[in-house]
Formats: sequence, structure tokens, C-alpha cells
Amino acid sequence: MKKIGLCLAGIAMLCGCNSQSQESGPTATDYLLVKYTAIGTPESCGVEILSTISNQVDLYMLDYDLYLNGQKKMLSQLQFSGHDGIDYIRDETVSLVYENAPCDSYDVEWRNLKCITDFRDEFECPEIKTEGAEIFKSHTITRD
Repeated sequence: MKKIGLCLAGIAMLCGCNSQSQESGPTATDYLLVKYTAIGTPESCGVEILSTISNQVDLYMLDYDLYLNGQKKMLSQLQFSGHDGIDYIRDETVSLVYENAPCDSYDVEWRNLKCITDFRDEFECPEIKTEGAEIFKSHTITRD
């Protein structure tokens, strides 16, 4: 009887620890979450981009062409190397600062998405969801 009581107490402690870590830690997602934060002055457009995805998705790098107001600006890249120790990998970048106008005057479009695994194999990119994209006049992600 004493052994059963000890086992139940141990199970209760494990359950308590698991629920606590789930509350304080992130939850894995199989889609790529891209968060935009405006930085810099109101007269210019500087953007910090934080991207996270579950470490269960074999995504190492996402290449895409970035267009602003219909003009191609650069080949852009998210490279996933940071890890939170639980279940996320992440990329954090600061975009170029565009001095001529505030962010809400730009139409932003991602085109020509290409996703690459750790072994440099291409695969179909996961779904991409965004937060904070309302800082732009418009924001779209175009898949081939």
C-alpha cells in the first residue's frame, strides 16, 4: 500500500511539472509564424522580423524575393538556427531601413518562396502565418 501511495505521489508531481512547463513554454506549430515589429523613426520604415516554427519541421532556410510597391528589392532569407531548448527554432532579422516613407505606405509582397532542409534539399514550404503585418499598407505571400 505504501508503494502505491508513493507511485501516485510521483505521478502527481510529474503531472504538475508537465503542466507548469507547458504553461510557461511555447507550443510547437507546424506552420511558419512571422512576426513584424516596426522600429526606427515614423518617417522611415525599419522592421524587425521574428520567425518561429516547430523543430519537428525540417526547415533550415527559406529564400524569397521581397518586393516593395511592386519593385524587387532583394533576395531575402530566413535561416533557422536559434533554438529555445523546448520545441521552437527561430530566425530573427532586422530588415533594411527604407528612409523615404513610413511602413504604412508600402505594399509588401513575398514571392518565389523556396524552402530548404538541413541537407540542402528543397521541399514544399509550410503554411506561413503573419502577425503585425498591418504596419504595412498591404502584405501578401505569393506561392508558385
